[in-house]
Amino acid sequence: MYISKIEIDHFGKWEHETFTFHPNLQVVQGLNESGKTTLRRFIEQMLFD
Repeated sequence: MYISKIEIDHFGKWEHETFTFHPNLQVVQGLNESGKTTLRRFIEQMLFD
């Protein structure tokens, strides 16, 4: 499965955000409290809940 884009509305700290992914490599990086774990939790909930 390839996820090309994620649109998030009202999840954790994300309000009306869009993330576009490249098919060959993905690295999510950012400062502390920037929302990296929130993005991971969103993906997990969409796929496995």
